[in-house]
Amino acid sequence: MKKLVSYFILCFSFQSVFASQTELEKVLSKYWNSTKVSMHVKKTIKQELLMGREKITEGTLIYSKGRLKLVYSKPENSEIVIDIDNIWLKQKVKSFGKSRWQVSKIKKSKVLKKSQTLLGLLFADNKMLKKFVFVEHAEKNKLSSYVLRPKNAEEFPGINKLAIVTNSSFEIELLRQWDNLGNEISYRITKSDFHAKFKLKQLDFVLPKNAELLHF
Repeated sequence: MKKLVSYFILCFSFQSVFASQTELEKVLSKYWNSTKVSMHVKKTIKQELLMGREKITEGTLIYSKGRLKLVYSKPENSEIVIDIDNIWLKQKVKSFGKSRWQVSKIKKSKVLKKSQTLLGLLFADNKMLKKFVFVEHAEKNKLSSYVLRPKNAEEFPGINKLAIVTNSSFEIELLRQWDNLGNEISYRITKSDFHAKFKLKQLDFVLPKNAELLHF
C-alpha cells in the first residue's frame, strides 16, 4: 500500500512539474513570438553584504525579432542594445571632473544567457528554459509564481535561484534572481504592449560622438 501511495505521489509530482513548465512556456512564447514588444522595466539590485542596500533604475524596453534596446532614464541615463551579434552598454563616467560617454561592445554569445537572465528568458527561446529545474509553483490573487534553479550551476555563475511571477493575461510582472550570497536582482515589468508601434531603426545602436569604446 505504501509503495502504491508513493507511486501516485511521484506521478503527481511529475505531472505538476510538467504542468508548471507548460504554463510558463505558454507565457514566454508570447514574448518569443511577438513581432514588436515594449514595456516599462524597474530594476532593483539588493546587496546583502551592504545591509540590504538597494539600487533602483527605471527605463523602457523595446524588442523585435531578436533585437532589443533598454534605455534607463532614472536615476541617470544609460542604455543596453542587443543586436544579432553584439551587446552594447552605454553609460556616463566621470573623468577629471567631467562626464563623458563610455561604450562597451561585448560578443553576445559570451554573456546573454549567463548574466542577462531576464533578457535570455524573454528573448531567447525554449532552450534557455530547459536549462532550469522547476522547484516550486504557487498561485494567489490571479498571479502565478514559478521558482527555478539552474541544472548546471557552472553554466550560470552567480545565479542560485530564479523566480518568475506572471498574471492571468500570460504576461510577466516580476522576475527575481539570487546568488549564493543572498544578493538579489529583481525586474518589475509594467505597461507591456505586444503591438508596440516603433520603427525598427530605433533598435540600432548609435555611438555617441567622442565616446570611449571598449571591446570585450
